[in-house]
Amino acid sequence: MKDCLAKYCATLFGTMVGYAAVRRNARAALQQGFHKGLFTVVGGLPPDEHTALLRDPKLARGYTEIPALSTYYIAFNCHHGPMANVAQRRRMCEVISQSAYLGASAGRLLHKAHGLIPPGLLGHDSHREVGLAHALSPHDSPTLQPLSLVALAHPVFQREHAAIMERIVATLERAGIHLEVVHDVSEWRERDNALQSFDLLFTRWFADFIDSHTFTQLLLTTAGYVGPICGSPEIDELIGQGQIAANPQARHRIYTKFEDTLREQARILPLFNEHTYRFIRPEFRGAQLSLGHLMSYDQVELRTGE
Repeated sequence: MKDCLAKYCATLFGTMVGYAAVRRNARAALQQGFHKGLFTVVGGLPPDEHTALLRDPKLARGYTEIPALSTYYIAFNCHHGPMANVAQRRRMCEVISQSAYLGASAGRLLHKAHGLIPPGLLGHDSHREVGLAHALSPHDSPTLQPLSLVALAHPVFQREHAAIMERIVATLERAGIHLEVVHDVSEWRERDNALQSFDLLFTRWFADFIDSHTFTQLLLTTAGYVGPICGSPEIDELIGQGQIAANPQARHRIYTKFEDTLREQARILPLFNEHTYRFIRPEFRGAQLSLGHLMSYDQVELRTGE
């Protein structure tokens, strides 16, 4: 019975668990299908529907969640333009991090990030304060200089997390910073050194594998995703040390230094981490999520005699 069910689940999930890519206008069908029993597992629902399912005694029994190995963050262009000024970056980090940019999203599924490395991996420190690593020096401006900046934003900041982007833009506007946000990535992907034409990059990263290196390598000056705009030889050196260190305690210390350096130099600003969750229909059981938000579908069983 279990083997047959595993094959059934493999077929079902292969065709129906495309919820992560379901567009906003199709979510109603997804929600209705789950309520009617057409779908066995759902996730990635809007916050109000997620809350509603948690309040349903029948459907909430099949709920499971786990921290996702992902971080949403801002990368600053540390080599060109206004953001090459470290004092300006530090002040921007402080203004944004002290604001309530998560709004009502904060809570069960979104948590303010404490670093680029998410919870569960070496180098993460849940006690690390977000914002400035030290008091401003006498040469640092106590307020933001009036500026007009251009930011490239991942499309998710136009969809699921549009409200967060709007709050950050409004916060900066009140501080004297006008932020023009570009969401269309097709325009710049074909250009050489395209990222360097932007002052900020709002983006995210999901772990390729369960190790801190998949996050630190983003800052490599040549091969990293954001390294060309905010990397440095010092950061490259720490990334290399962390990659080859064999002792977990030694790697943790290296990655902690990596995070402290990013914070001290305000090269990136971590925004938030997500929790991954799934609801499973009450006629099934055995749903478990592993670190890395994978689900063992072969462990799911159909309830019988209930």
